[in-house]
Amino acid sequence: MASLLFESRRPFHPQRLHDALEELADRALRARGQLWIASQPDTALGFEVAGGGAVMDRLGRWLAALPPSRWNDAPPSRLLTVDATWDPYYGDRRTELAFIGVDLAADAVTTILTDCLLTDDELADGWGAWSALPDPFAGCFSVPEP
Repeated sequence: MASLLFESRRPFHPQRLHDALEELADRALRARGQLWIASQPDTALGFEVAGGGAVMDRLGRWLAALPPSRWNDAPPSRLLTVDATWDPYYGDRRTELAFIGVDLAADAVTTILTDCLLTDDELADGWGAWSALPDPFAGCFSVPEP
């Protein structure tokens, strides 16, 4: 049995991530974690792989997308995590995905995931440009306004 923990502050390009989901599901027995996609920067997404399929679902809003007055609504454990991991640019937005599998090709999974992240040029385009990226997930993870 092998495992991999993939972490990144950089958001995923929605189309590239969508295109890679099947291959990611084929490479792991199980995976779980949270991620963010550039075109939907307010939404924290859950990610799971089991039984050869990948599922993504809305976890809620990133605290960075909420007014500070709403942070008290978050569980205390989340606030402790945020204190330890807050980034001055991204806030609490981050990707943390754990994969396990028999003969898991950790380097290959890391390459697939890294290739799905925004490139340096895309990152430099900024938040406004990210909303125009092709997004096959558009409308799938709507989050009510705070």
